[in-house]
Amino acid sequence: EDRTAFPGVSALYRALHGGACGSEGNPMLYVSRAPWGLYEVLDEFFRRHDIPGGPILLLREWGVSWRRPLPRRAEDHKHVLIQAILETYRHLPVVLIGDSGQHDPEIYRDIAARHAGRVLAIYIRDVSGPASRARDRATLGATVAAAGSELIVAADTLAMAEHAARIGLIAPDTLAEVRRRQPEPDPEPDPPST
Repeated sequence: EDRTAFPGVSALYRALHGGACGSEGNPMLYVSRAPWGLYEVLDEFFRRHDIPGGPILLLREWGVSWRRPLPRRAEDHKHVLIQAILETYRHLPVVLIGDSGQHDPEIYRDIAARHAGRVLAIYIRDVSGPASRARDRATLGATVAAAGSELIVAADTLAMAEHAARIGLIAPDTLAEVRRRQPEPDPEPDPPST
């Protein structure tokens, strides 16, 4: 109940679900490295924040066994699941959305390179600070571009939505809702008095 979505995320996801005409009903598939025990929490979170439904049954099993004493690494888990989705839905292009906190940019770069032309865009929310991975972005972006896609790294949802509207992934009129959901900018501080 006290968890909140990033500002504008639910509006962007609804716009992507609606597509360029607003009523396409694009499938939404959610990949998470969270354990299965959080399924109900995620399901309720999506409902409370009006995030379009879709399979969220793609979570890791954290159970420990003698044959597998540790869970699969998170990046392997995501890569394997996204690869399976792309093989299952061979006719569908995709948009990949993640964050800069761990391995999403590298995983998505590899997916785009392996499936050239199918990844329409990669949106990465920058959660790791302004300079922490800046030098990697140029290399990642070049690899993604060579595969026929674009990598957008942004601190806010509006930049992603503007790009999605520009390349025809969402209806242009949905930008107003994303924009409305953005936080007010901090006012400029008054200069110190002397």
